[in-house]
Amino acid sequence: MNVLIIPSWYPWRGAPLRGLFFREQAVYLGRMRPDWKIAVAVWGQRRYTLSLRNPARTAAVLADFLRSKFGSRKHFLLPNVCEYRQPALEWTKKWKQGNSSGMERACRKILRRVSHDLGGIDLIHAHVSFPGGWIAMRLGQRFHLPYVITEHMGDFPFIEFRNPDGTIQEAITAPMRRARAVIAVSPSQAERIAGYGLPRPIVIPNMIDEEFFKPGAGEKKQSDNFIFFALSAFKPAKGIGDLLQALALCRQQGCGKGMDAIRLRIGGSGEMEKGLRALARRLRIETWVEWLGRLDRRQALKEYQSCDCFVQPSHLESFSIVLLEALACGKPVIATRCGGPESLVTPGNGILVPVQDAAELARAMAEMTRSAGSFDSLAIRRAVLETYSRERVCDQLETLYRSATEREAR
Repeated sequence: MNVLIIPSWYPWRGAPLRGLFFREQAVYLGRMRPDWKIAVAVWGQRRYTLSLRNPARTAAVLADFLRSKFGSRKHFLLPNVCEYRQPALEWTKKWKQGNSSGMERACRKILRRVSHDLGGIDLIHAHVSFPGGWIAMRLGQRFHLPYVITEHMGDFPFIEFRNPDGTIQEAITAPMRRARAVIAVSPSQAERIAGYGLPRPIVIPNMIDEEFFKPGAGEKKQSDNFIFFALSAFKPAKGIGDLLQALALCRQQGCGKGMDAIRLRIGGSGEMEKGLRALARRLRIETWVEWLGRLDRRQALKEYQSCDCFVQPSHLESFSIVLLEALACGKPVIATRCGGPESLVTPGNGILVPVQDAAELARAMAEMTRSAGSFDSLAIRRAVLETYSRERVCDQLETLYRSATEREAR
């Protein structure tokens, strides 16, 4: 089978974590299906974004865009997985949908190159309904190709796609209604999408690289500090401020292990970093907080393996890759009831708390310092692999792909 993947977000050197899991999912699919050919359409995905408010940045973006026009057009991630590059400019969605027509033209050129190289395409798989799904719809109509969409928007739909009367813009609804199938990554997300009167999605979760994310070789000594670990972009919806507030409450009320023995290690970066550091100082908890900065995959793995508990305080998540990674490493977790985590967290692997409730989060952290040792690390990992392993999820994707292509053939 030959598949063209159109991701709405994608990493580049200026934003190496943005949409990284789309690239990883393509690689996992290629590894599990070595007889398939997987092509990934890359037009820059916000890399070449112009801004009238920042002429200096716009000049730098244009220079980068022109250099890229003459750069390599193909980059192999695996022998059967290749990124096809065709740069396209973007700008605010308020004008001509951010140059969606330019993105479509870029993907049209990519599709023609892919079809030439592979002898044709069987299916387009778009990640996120706009712009990826919208582009897939347009290409499907022009070239008579079936397409499916996996939706990843946590707060579906993002506010920029909502009309003043609460309805959803056609840029979202049209691709979803015409797709061979719409995939949601969690049951809660499927319910949210169907609640807008759209076709009820099929639930196929994201997958985990279980060979990479696994428990560490050694065990922590009992005398070690109790380490909470969080990994997140520093954005309001990620709730890191709530986590700091919860740690401050632990300090005031006393935790099961004693405050001096607790550490909160936070990986990530983003627009709120200065404000979050200032908040930690105001709360007088900076002694117990360690800021790790942006972590690559191996650094993140080390933190998962060496922590006692992973904490995810988000306000809204469609799924949660970081929770899945922590669980694959056999760690108990604390997460908010913000959508995706409800399908991941059970009494056997962690604690769920209300969204934006620092007091409940603090109580869960205190409880975890007392009970973390009672969780079965191997059982936590085993449960993850039963549902989220590459083999299990790829089997579900293959079934869907074959159904979509057979329907097109009929």
